[in-house]
Amino acid sequence: MSRLSSRFIAVTIALIAIALLVSSSSRAAGASGQELWRFRNFTTHDGLAHDIVRDVVEDAEGKLYFATMEGITHYDPQRCAWKTLRPEGKSARLQVMDLALAPSGVLWVATLGGGVGRLENGRWRWYGRKNGLPSEEITALFLDHEGMPWAVPTGGGIAHMEGERWRVFGAADGLASHEVGRCIQTRDKTILCASYGAKLLQRFDGTRWSSWPLDIPGTQGFYVHGILEARDGKLWLATKGAGVIVGARTAEGAYSWKVHDTSTGLSGNRAGALFEARDGSVWVATSVGLSRFSKGRWRTFSRRDGLPSNHVFAIVQARDGALWFATLGGGVARYARSRWRQFGREQGLPSENLTGGLLVRKNGEVWVGTHKGIIVLGGPRPRLEQTGDAAQDSVQHIAQAGDDAVWVATRDGLRRYDLQTRSWRHFPAKDGAGPVHAHVRWIAAHRKALYFATDGGVSRYAKGRWKSYTSAEGLPDDRVNAVMVAKGGVVWAATAGGLARLDGERWIAASVTRPGMGPHSETPSRMKRVYRLVEDDAGTLWASGLDGAYARAPGKAWRLVQPSRWLPAGVYSRFVVKTSEGALWFAVRGLGVRRFFKGRWSVFTSDSGLAADTIRDVARHPDGSLLFATLGGGLSRYTPDKAAPETFIGPGSGALVARTFVHGHGVVLTFSGEDVLKDTPTGSLQFSYRIDEKGWSPFEPRNRVRLSGLKPGRHRFAVRAMDRDLNVDASPAIHTFRVVRPWWREPWVFALLLFSLSALAYAGWRIVRAMRRERAALHREQVLVDEQQRFVRLASHELRKPLTRMAHRAEMLTMPEIQEQHEVVGRYAQGLQDESLNLARLVQTLLDQARVEQGIELKKEQLDLTALVWATAKEFEGSAGDLELSLPPGAVFVEADPVYMKIALCNLMDNAQKYGEPPVEVALTNDPLVGVRLLVSDHGEGIAEDQRDEVFAPFVRGRTSPEHGGFGLGLPFAREIARAHGGDLLLEGATGSRFILSFGPQAAKNEPVDKERG
Repeated sequence: MSRLSSRFIAVTIALIAIALLVSSSSRAAGASGQELWRFRNFTTHDGLAHDIVRDVVEDAEGKLYFATMEGITHYDPQRCAWKTLRPEGKSARLQVMDLALAPSGVLWVATLGGGVGRLENGRWRWYGRKNGLPSEEITALFLDHEGMPWAVPTGGGIAHMEGERWRVFGAADGLASHEVGRCIQTRDKTILCASYGAKLLQRFDGTRWSSWPLDIPGTQGFYVHGILEARDGKLWLATKGAGVIVGARTAEGAYSWKVHDTSTGLSGNRAGALFEARDGSVWVATSVGLSRFSKGRWRTFSRRDGLPSNHVFAIVQARDGALWFATLGGGVARYARSRWRQFGREQGLPSENLTGGLLVRKNGEVWVGTHKGIIVLGGPRPRLEQTGDAAQDSVQHIAQAGDDAVWVATRDGLRRYDLQTRSWRHFPAKDGAGPVHAHVRWIAAHRKALYFATDGGVSRYAKGRWKSYTSAEGLPDDRVNAVMVAKGGVVWAATAGGLARLDGERWIAASVTRPGMGPHSETPSRMKRVYRLVEDDAGTLWASGLDGAYARAPGKAWRLVQPSRWLPAGVYSRFVVKTSEGALWFAVRGLGVRRFFKGRWSVFTSDSGLAADTIRDVARHPDGSLLFATLGGGLSRYTPDKAAPETFIGPGSGALVARTFVHGHGVVLTFSGEDVLKDTPTGSLQFSYRIDEKGWSPFEPRNRVRLSGLKPGRHRFAVRAMDRDLNVDASPAIHTFRVVRPWWREPWVFALLLFSLSALAYAGWRIVRAMRRERAALHREQVLVDEQQRFVRLASHELRKPLTRMAHRAEMLTMPEIQEQHEVVGRYAQGLQDESLNLARLVQTLLDQARVEQGIELKKEQLDLTALVWATAKEFEGSAGDLELSLPPGAVFVEADPVYMKIALCNLMDNAQKYGEPPVEVALTNDPLVGVRLLVSDHGEGIAEDQRDEVFAPFVRGRTSPEHGGFGLGLPFAREIARAHGGDLLLEGATGSRFILSFGPQAAKNEPVDKERG
């Protein structure tokens, strides 16, 4: 057998095998692809009142109600509007356990501690003990076929609403004593309730309750948490530790039970909520996640699959087919079809390694290049296009030239497919009869000429003739990765040695400018490698190279695009391609693909729904969907979202945001957004803002902005969100705020400052006046001192007079003739005596004054004041007039100088004798609270209150008549003695005078008396 025949047979067998594989694997899926389901989670950050959610229901308009531990949250998905319902008169933390929605639109609510609520036309009505409920703690609630509620209170029993009252069923009605759990109404209108702790169900036939024993072997601790009657008539029971028990009715009318637990594929043996979806699958909530039973098999979903919490309380299916799960601590989760479809081996692709080449024809057919040939999608099933000997070739690129041919670039030559005759033609690498090299990488069509990038240079095909260009014609390198015909007919080539353009029949190498690095030609040769070329609608050329992306504006030089979060830095293979709507797509190996359209970026990765993160090509389908050819993941098809997101000021809907900011401190505003049902994850939204109707900022993935330089006054801030599909919120969120001056720049501050300065000036003026008064007082004091000194001089002068008279009288007494005159002698002797006494008093007064001026030196000892008063009073008997003593019975000891204390006491008594009226009263008291006090009182005229301080000034006398005598030093001396002992001397009394000598705490050491204090 010839070599050609053997090869033909091998190819034929391979084609038959592939065709059988395609036919068998795509009958059900066809070209529609496999739908992807994903979890979208909603928490308090989105608007939920609490992250513990017990139940969820949907109304006729598609709006949702969530039962949370802090009330009921209402969500309108079409407007992304969240609202927490807080009924008047109820606790702010209303713990809602269950919800039930009647066909009429009435919402029934079961709460812990609040009874049962009914919401109808926006008005609430609440039912509790006063309406017949045995308890206001309701754990479960359901509606019967007539729309009437049944409530399960704590403590046992079950209540049914009849009219506006609740009827409670108990043991007297046949209800077993076991605690009632979840209840349902079956198709035959029988009420079935699960029991805790016994293998039985409670059944109500409309008149009476009865127990239905369950013949279920091998189960212990029979606690039923959920009950479900499936559409096929099977009864599902979710138990606490025995998994799920499914009962199928037998011909005899009984049930045959089957246990599903972890050994059969259930995720956990502790089951709770049960739900049957519209596709017939049954969902079971367990303690370790969700389990779905479909077509006899179990599949488990947990947090690893996107479920926010493994503990699910309730399950419901919305009208759009999405499943909602109420969870413990994770808020609510929506499980629904995503906008992604995947095409792989199960959908008929011979390989999931798409090597390149993705063509979308006008009729909707999608041609996909793989390393095993071309698959055409668009009919009832994928179609393998036979390319002759190229059936096993690795397809690099596919391009359509006109309406009659499709060109395919492979590693083993170039193929052309005639759309009219549906036949292939092979162009091998031959001199003048094909491309310059068999490995063709790229195809570019321009008018009636085609350009091919190969591993040996660039080949051009026009009017049936071939022309090749190599490094001999100026190409930087013979390995050409892509070729492009720009506007105006300029041909550009991307080679392993850099960029070049065709000028006539010669190629001119282009250099790329780098900031701080000089031209591209100075870099190592490996960094010159360029992969793809494309031109955007504005005429800017874009190229992808090994070390980044390059751009060339019309009339400008090539420049390296600086790295950013959209095009990260690093040595990765990138390519750029343009889709039919004008968007540019940049792919980074292992990091997905970025779209740049109308100045806006968006990102698609495997986290978004891509089958793999290494992209080989991107195309746009006429229906608006996007096609991504991946390496290792097959083909991904994405249908963009059409609904725009909602934008909020603050961290979420209804958040409080400051409306007043201080000038100079900057204005910091946060904002957020939410896509309808989170088709775009919240973290993938971008935002643009403006202030005071100025221009919009570029869209960026940040939700916080700091505004500076705003003038004081009112300002208007607007922000809008954009989702991954470039839908922009048409109604931006608006926030008005005020920028106020700092308090120190407010007008009232200037007024206060002016007032303060005025007050300081006034205070200064008062101080000056006080200083003037002080100087005047000092002057007066100096005058007083001068007077005192003058007095001393006068007193000294006066000493001479009595001394002279005394000397004269003494001399007269010595004369004999006088001695004989007894009457004269007596008169002289009496005069001499009087003058000596007066002289002694004057001398003593002057000595005391001198002692005060030099400071008192005390010699303290334990002194009995009682004895001192008695002794001093004895000395004044007969001269002090009436003297009345009031002394304590015992001794009163103080630490004092006895000499000075006696002088002080004598001065006080002498002062009372001279200026007061009898009787003079002397009292000694010893009070634990006020200490020891000596009081000397008289009944004279007293001293006016405004003159009481003056009597303690030296040389001041109350009376100056000769009969009173004195020099005005007694009271000042007595006060100085008291203060030297740590006490004081005070004057009281409206009638008469009352001097109080008090003793304070004893001093630790002797201290000199300050002259100026007395």
